[in-house]
Amino acid sequence: MFALQLGFDPDKLDWQRSSFSNGANTGSILVALTPDGQIALKDTASPTVLVCRPLDLACFAAAAAAGEYDRLAPPSLIAT
Repeated sequence: MFALQLGFDPDKLDWQRSSFSNGANTGSILVALTPDGQIALKDTASPTVLVCRPLDLACFAAAAAAGEYDRLAPPSLIAT
């Protein structure tokens, strides 16, 4: 049912783990390219898959790198 809603089977994507993840199978962020060229993101601790356009992810990453979302993270996670 889940794969039908997305239009693809998430288990068949070539997921890549972020080098910033802790390497364990809990709390790691995975990224994959969908068959139609979108970006799929998921947390290994959850079956939920977020799908967005590459431009949207690039804008989010640029904003995060510029510190726009720092107020959302605990101070202990923000690099100084």
